Amino acid sequence: MSAGVGHGKQTPVLLKYMDGTSVKLESHYSVLGNKAALDLTKDSGDFQDLITWGQLPVPARDALNGDAFDVTYFFNKFEMPLKDSVFMNILNKAYPW
Repeated sequence: MSAGVGHGKQTPVLLKYMDGTSVKLESHYSVLGNKAALDLTKDSGDFQDLITWGQLPVPARDALNGDAFDVTYFFNKFEMPLKDSVFMNILNKAYPW
């Protein structure tokens, strides 16, 4: 999970946050960090199709890797988390073991 103030880990995920083999997440806007964030939820919702980075059109990958989605907040620069240069670092921090 990610928020404006950092990342959280929860393993194993409690059954109340599961729907079969899918984790139930909700997105919201983090007031503290001025960023979009994900949280676990007990609420049911729609399933979203997942795509791989390679399935994105080249212009979309180029845009996400650029500076257009970076944010500066109180003199701190926050880079787009899906950038090639950022994603693996975030993924390693979120790895629960």
